[in-house]
Amino acid sequence: MKYTGFLCGAFSIKGTVVADDSWQCVNIDEEACAKSNKFYYPEFVDFCFGKNKNSISRFAKEVQQKLAVTVGCGANQHEVDVFIPNITFYQAPFGLALFAIRVDIDASANDITATISRLRSVDTLAESNAAFATLVLDPLMALYRKYAIAAAAIAGKDNQSCYHSLVEYGNKLKAFQIAVIDYSEWDNEASDKMLFELGTLAPIGSYNPEDDYSSSKSYFDSIMSNGKVSVFNNWKALALFDSFTMLGHNISENTVANWIENYFGMIYISELFVKFYLFRLNNDFRINHKNAGKLLEQFDDFEYSCWFDNVSYNFLPRLVQRSMEQGLEILTEKERLYQMIAQRKNNREERDNQKMNNLLFYLTLFTTFSMVWDTSSLFNEMYPYETYMGSHIDGFRIVSYAMMLIVLVLIMTTKFKRK
Repeated sequence: MKYTGFLCGAFSIKGTVVADDSWQCVNIDEEACAKSNKFYYPEFVDFCFGKNKNSISRFAKEVQQKLAVTVGCGANQHEVDVFIPNITFYQAPFGLALFAIRVDIDASANDITATISRLRSVDTLAESNAAFATLVLDPLMALYRKYAIAAAAIAGKDNQSCYHSLVEYGNKLKAFQIAVIDYSEWDNEASDKMLFELGTLAPIGSYNPEDDYSSSKSYFDSIMSNGKVSVFNNWKALALFDSFTMLGHNISENTVANWIENYFGMIYISELFVKFYLFRLNNDFRINHKNAGKLLEQFDDFEYSCWFDNVSYNFLPRLVQRSMEQGLEILTEKERLYQMIAQRKNNREERDNQKMNNLLFYLTLFTTFSMVWDTSSLFNEMYPYETYMGSHIDGFRIVSYAMMLIVLVLIMTTKFKRK
């Protein structure tokens, strides 16, 4: 099996990333941009290639090295050769950074799932494959220490104990996978099982509904029904929460390049950005208890600048995008978060309004006493109380009490009607 995969993570950053000797800025030329605009919405192309303020800037680091990754255990322990062409770092809007580690493998499908399963676990990578961690994660840790918001928390610590910081939300790297097999291995039922096992990074051949330790048939059917994309006879895809897998046979190099450049480099990266933004928004709302009004205002800016309901004029990229959104559970989380933050903002505004109303009520009462006195004095000037009521003091008392009673009746009537 020929395999190309991208292991992706994200963390929050501050400031602007600057290219240096090891990280080179990746720009799209005008000709390539104009070509992409024929297939994808221009605003989406601009967003993906840093063409405006709220867009993604890319930086690439060439690696071009092969490493051996140990898989299996006991008598089955052996090494799998993994080639790492490059690492790409994405500076995204709203203080987020993503990265993608490309890995190319030519091995059995079972060795590939075992290898990727091991490499995507950043918590244990330093122990399971220190050479890979040093080669790939250390350059990312250098960027983390320089730009990450939480960099101060790991000051003075060695990289190996801090690799988990590269995945700010979660404990595993997301995986975008392209696997090409021989025609002889292609069969609809068998390829569905292989696609499922690749997507879940399970041992190949492990799915057996009759085995107690296998995934159940209902789970398999649910996953394949909701997440599988099948348009042409020579390839199919599976969108899950932690991975997006494309499996095919007789796939040309140009097609693979298109999948890498567009389906991964544009659509999947943009969807991952949205998902990680929602992770952080949820954290800011529930854990950090940030002001709901400010979060809602930022969310509106995000939705206007970075949310693309449709990205392409053609049906296939749209279909791929929809499957990624569904696999990452973006729409449900986005709508629910917006509702909760808006409700929290409205509740806070209602409480603030109630406090203001209470304050105004007490101020009204205070000014009422002044009004009663002024009105009583006016009546005394117009109709002297000593003349009509026999006593100056009694006159003031009667008029003042009468007016206060009228005001009290008006206030009580108003509150009763409001309730």
